[in-house]
Amino acid sequence: MEDKNWYTISEAAKYLGVSPDTLRRWEKAGKISAPKRTAGGARRYSKELLDEILSGGKKEKTKPSKKKAQTAVSKKQLLTGLIATIITLAILLPILLFFF
Repeated sequence: MEDKNWYTISEAAKYLGVSPDTLRRWEKAGKISAPKRTAGGARRYSKELLDEILSGGKKEKTKPSKKKAQTAVSKKQLLTGLIATIITLAILLPILLFFF
């Protein structure tokens, strides 16, 4: 690919090593800055924007993945269950010791 200032979506995707659909999804999700548009509405990506994406610029500022969110919920549920178990034992243990 020749060195130039503006790239089509296909050229930009090739430069970044992703598909054009990935670039569209990143743009829609706000993970990357919106590219310029031609009069016909075609996307044009600047070399600076592509280099920013490669260096982890705005793309890195994403929401946590669903897996991380699920792990956080699982840890919260585990902690809640542990606390409930401790409270139950604190109530039942003296009763059991009283009868034995």
